[in-house]
Amino acid sequence: MFGMNFQKYLTWENYVLWVKYRLKQKYKKSYAQCGEDILMNLALSALKIDKPTYIDVGANHPILNSNTYLFYRRGGRGVCVEPNPALWRVLKRERPYDVCLNAGVAASAQKSADFYVMSSTPLGTFSAEEARKYVEDKHYGHQEIQEVIKLPLMTIAEIAEKYLGNAIDILSIDTEGYDMEIIRSIDYTRLRPKLICAETARYDDSGNIRKLAEVNKHLEEQGYVLFADSYINSIFLDKRYLSAVR
Repeated sequence: MFGMNFQKYLTWENYVLWVKYRLKQKYKKSYAQCGEDILMNLALSALKIDKPTYIDVGANHPILNSNTYLFYRRGGRGVCVEPNPALWRVLKRERPYDVCLNAGVAASAQKSADFYVMSSTPLGTFSAEEARKYVEDKHYGHQEIQEVIKLPLMTIAEIAEKYLGNAIDILSIDTEGYDMEIIRSIDYTRLRPKLICAETARYDDSGNIRKLAEVNKHLEEQGYVLFADSYINSIFLDKRYLSAVR
């Protein structure tokens, strides 16, 4: 059996089929927390966008739980904004073809702000109230404020204009408490990401998870529709592209 001549099966056609199979397996994998990248890819595939541009706000780790790493692997390029210095250094090393900013995103003309680095590396926030919540709420473990650092701020509009020429396919936002402010700050008549992925589930004071209806309401008013929901994050699609993805 093992002495069979398999060379006759090594044709160019079979090789092409094998490559297609490997690519399919490669791109089936999700790197996001709850499959958000796969969900966004459904819309992008329908729009025939294989290498999207993106702004990843609160990018955190370059690969683990990343909403944009799948697209980076395909050749997509964008801007990763991460205020935590330790995570930013990892981003720069692992995502050398992206622009990686050690900064925060402003909802106003403010140019700098204090960033609270927590004892658990993934956690950090620009909100003093949110930092206190991390310390007091045992759902986050035994957190302490490790240090407070001053960081530069840029608006989404400034980032988009400077690095992407205002062409954004994906806007991913995970800022631990500032998502709604950033979403409200965007002028959607001038800047329209095709897809917006935002965290819409938060712990309330009782420790229960609740959905943030105000995110849906505001984006619907701006001409977006809820395309998919992973419970933790909601994905919104510019209504102008809805017919193409049905």
